[in-house]
Amino acid sequence: RVQERPLVRKIKIVGNDELKRSKVRSALVIRTPSILHPKTLQESVAAIKQLYVDEGFYAIEVTSRVEMTKGNEAVVYFDIVEGTKVTIDDIEFEGNTVFSSRKLRGFMQTSSKMNISIKVIFVSASSSPSSRCQMIAKRSTC
Repeated sequence: RVQERPLVRKIKIVGNDELKRSKVRSALVIRTPSILHPKTLQESVAAIKQLYVDEGFYAIEVTSRVEMTKGNEAVVYFDIVEGTKVTIDDIEFEGNTVFSSRKLRGFMQTSSKMNISIKVIFVSASSSPSSRCQMIAKRSTC
């Protein structure tokens, strides 16, 4: 026997205190009204997680649940536990011989006490000076 997939009638977002509901909703892959597909549900959970990570919430937890209503319709809930926002208190450089710490800070797109996404750059000591500069700061000219 063939069974129809339910129609998504409502989407509810629960637990979003730091980001506006409209911002979270805009990241969703699933829409109303549409047929409920497990793949779009998973993609929406991943999209919400990525949105929060981009905003500095690395401990984000997102789950989805579906409640069925009459007429083969569904209400989709996204439950969000935001965690705390990651901040950097201090930035220190070790082993820098080509550039001063002050110059390296100038290359960075962030500073202490800012909420940022953390990226680590490894520079080979055998690289030429110009390629080292490009790897460290693409916006700098050497």
